[in-house]
Amino acid sequence: MKVLPFITGAILSLLIVSCVSPPPAVEFGDDSSDWAHNGECDDPRFSGPGSAEVLVQQDAYHDASDCRDLYQKGRIQLAASAGNASSARARRRNEDIDFGDDASDWAHDGECDDPRFSGPGVASKTVWADRFHDASDCRALYQRGAIELEDYASATRAGDGRTGTLARIIIDGIDFGDDSSSYALNDQCDDPRFSGEGSAEVLAEPDRFRDASDCSALYQSGQVQLMEDTHGAARLLQSGQIQRGQLADSFYPDRYSYQGNAGATIVINLQASDFDTYLTLVTPSGERLSNDDYGDDSGHSQLRRTLDETGEYQVEVAGYSTEESGAYTLKLSRATIVSDKSYDGALDSSDATSDKGEYVDTYTFTGKSGQFVTLELGSDDFDTFLVLRAPDGAVESNDDTACSYDTNCQSDYYQNSLIERELTLSGTYTVRVTSYSAGETGAYHLRIALSEASD
Repeated sequence: MKVLPFITGAILSLLIVSCVSPPPAVEFGDDSSDWAHNGECDDPRFSGPGSAEVLVQQDAYHDASDCRDLYQKGRIQLAASAGNASSARARRRNEDIDFGDDASDWAHDGECDDPRFSGPGVASKTVWADRFHDASDCRALYQRGAIELEDYASATRAGDGRTGTLARIIIDGIDFGDDSSSYALNDQCDDPRFSGEGSAEVLAEPDRFRDASDCSALYQSGQVQLMEDTHGAARLLQSGQIQRGQLADSFYPDRYSYQGNAGATIVINLQASDFDTYLTLVTPSGERLSNDDYGDDSGHSQLRRTLDETGEYQVEVAGYSTEESGAYTLKLSRATIVSDKSYDGALDSSDATSDKGEYVDTYTFTGKSGQFVTLELGSDDFDTFLVLRAPDGAVESNDDTACSYDTNCQSDYYQNSLIERELTLSGTYTVRVTSYSAGETGAYHLRIALSEASD
């Protein structure tokens, strides 16, 4: 008579357990704390009976083995955790953080180079100039819980205690730009548009419009002057036409104008054999987008942009340093989508697995040399990982990126992984949809879009 209630209770317990959502993925970090492997969790992000009595901020993410073991035993929990993984993810997505843009030279390298953040996802060395300029990396890592925003409103430049600004400074009708240069706040004007006793000895094109505080102060004291641009009006840039030019010097970039329409995708290529090219696109609202080297070629710069404004765009051709000059070719092409396919799938236990235990779905497409491919992968159920294999076996991968903040993305669907590249070979390409960690499952959305120059 006691067997039935026992069996019923056991079944009920199993049903209850099976309905409980798995705990959210937690980034435990490493074991570099001085208190690692002592049987207590010294990471101040956690609380519970397994936590150490004294917790310090520098141990955050640095007592992984102890904290992981105690977390799995239920003796600690994330102190700021409330609800399931999806609600935490939604909270992080919608939190009001200005991640900025991807203007840093270290953008899209998988690490957060913005010194406003801390955690295992932050680069080992960060510089003040990268504040607000590694948006995609930092946003993705923040949403994974791998980094946290430090609790201060404005960063202080190391060494002199001064603060800079990312707001534009305009005096006497001169747009000085902002302080995003690595050499900002050094009491010299590093902007190559200016000359005078207050100018730095070495001037480089990436610092144009990016040393506002120094240059504006020196301008007001009469120690620098804005050099006169004697090159006249910008030349008209027509889509599909190759412009051949001769850069006299980078003090005065060669300027072109292009009438663009919102929604159009353009590709601009600048090539030279005589100097290290530097290409800039200025939008009608004044946003400046630049590229130095494309594909590790110092003589080739490229910008690909889906325009979000209708109006006159400025294209500037320059060398990396102000001493460079020489012949170049410039071409702007409109891109037309020739194939755009979307797939709704799911990773589950019936899928093939990788050597490390991640489930994998495989897709293929046929591409041509010179085409551009955009791969977007998103999921609310697991941490996506995207792999592209070329016909010659070369592999490119991407873990985290937020496509909804990328102007080249064609969809509002939140993207966890993104690959965009120009195809250099014709043939069959393989796309692998998988997860960051072994055993992750759930639904996903994949988009494969091919475009090519239409001029």
